[in-house]
Amino acid sequence: AYDIAKGDAWVDKQKAKVLSCRRIVRHTSSGTGVEVRSCSNRWCPHCSRKAAEMRRDDLAYAFTAMEMAYPSNKHFHAFITLTIDDRKCGFAAGDVDGKVKALRAELTRILNQREMKENINLGCYYKIEATHHKETGRANIHAHLVMVCGSTRQHLDGWIRKNYRLGRIIHIRKFSIN
Repeated sequence: AYDIAKGDAWVDKQKAKVLSCRRIVRHTSSGTGVEVRSCSNRWCPHCSRKAAEMRRDDLAYAFTAMEMAYPSNKHFHAFITLTIDDRKCGFAAGDVDGKVKALRAELTRILNQREMKENINLGCYYKIEATHHKETGRANIHAHLVMVCGSTRQHLDGWIRKNYRLGRIIHIRKFSIN
């Protein structure tokens, strides 16, 4: 909730970083070259694109290794989306920090249960995302999980529905890596 019109110090700092990010073409006696000054700011279109490409490459490598170790024709690969219900958990609509902490604690609790460790989860990667609704001020915090399962979809679905306490399970889908 930063007001750009007020000249907030944090906003001014972010703006200065983004404005310093640029490519410069230098002509010298030894030739022409491009110099890149990167601000590494998540609000910068150039730098955020680079970071997204690096994450995509890292995930592609991880998924390829996962497919080699746990082929999808022998194991169930699940893509799961979990949300938080504000009313059920008692959080204010815009409380991002509280919701993220609660979701992390819940994911840790679920992934460390004996049944999950021994019979269901062979490997898991999760990402917590936050979207913000401008009109209502509500922060929608949710987690996406990619899981390699040693059990069936029905067993995973039933177990998560029984044990997840913070909100709704949007979906549990099978996926394969091409």
